[in-house]
Amino acid sequence: MSDLEDRLALVMRLYLDANIIIYFIEGCGVEHERTRAIIAAAVAQNIRLVSSELSIAECLHGPLRQGQEDVAALFRSFFLDGDVIELVPAIPEVLEIAARIGSRHKFRLADSIHVASAMMANCDAFITNDKKLKCSPELDIIRLFEV
Repeated sequence: MSDLEDRLALVMRLYLDANIIIYFIEGCGVEHERTRAIIAAAVAQNIRLVSSELSIAECLHGPLRQGQEDVAALFRSFFLDGDVIELVPAIPEVLEIAARIGSRHKFRLADSIHVASAMMANCDAFITNDKKLKCSPELDIIRLFEV
């Protein structure tokens, strides 16, 4: 069993950081292949994929800034069509938890919102490629570059 399979073995709900979704939709190279493998493994194991509504803005920002409507449409489809991913709303409770997490762990605000969203959605694990996102006692943080 690979490290990834070991890490996902007991996971029922997997939180995807925005950077993972970006690699999945428009990435290339190693990051793209790893995210495809992770999402395929999650789907095969009936693991529920979760992210924050914040991810919509983070993922659309680059393509819209660069005038890439075709890429933006792929992101919209991923987030809004069908039952691919569960989106956690950015409600006041999530935002207050995020502020507490950010101040306690010195995370950036967006990272704190993602961690708080994962906690609110009862996720078992959180996958990211953010090297600055340190371990969180609240979640099993899986770094893409480590699997």
